[in-house]
Amino acid sequence: LKCDETILDTQQKFRCGTGAFAVIKTLTDFKSDDGGISSQPFELCVSQTDEWQRSACFSEFTHALVPKLQWDTDHIYATILRITDDLGAKEHTATMIRSASIFLSSRILSKPDSDFITGCRSLPDEFQTDCIYGVSGGLMFNGPPEDEFSRAEQFCANEKLKASEKTGCTRLLQQ
Repeated sequence: LKCDETILDTQQKFRCGTGAFAVIKTLTDFKSDDGGISSQPFELCVSQTDEWQRSACFSEFTHALVPKLQWDTDHIYATILRITDDLGAKEHTATMIRSASIFLSSRILSKPDSDFITGCRSLPDEFQTDCIYGVSGGLMFNGPPEDEFSRAEQFCANEKLKASEKTGCTRLLQQ
């Protein structure tokens, strides 16, 4: 990717990279021979030379999984865990969980908080806060104009969230 030749800031490189991988994603078949989701397209992500490139690729390719798996949270998270395990890329599981959670919550804004929390808690402990962080981001990024934060603030204040989950959730709102 040419993003690193003109951009110095890592976050801006990441955004440039997601744009490039968004195009690649549209040209990629994620189906496996048995009709499920294949890990093979994600090999492109593993092969990237820089961490920001790998993260951008995993993040953007994850967006392709959500509609292909019928917005089924349990199936999406299980597929992410399988893919990163298949590829030996466990260090990118959190990126994929956050990305899927952002995408899921942005499309289902009216879903009860308890559904999001239950979905996140179905994950291994090490990824639950990443999931909560992603949900709060999706709720915030897609809130109504002039009131973008209210749904995310409501979610982050939910008494069912553990202290560590609230910290991950509110971290985004404080930026």
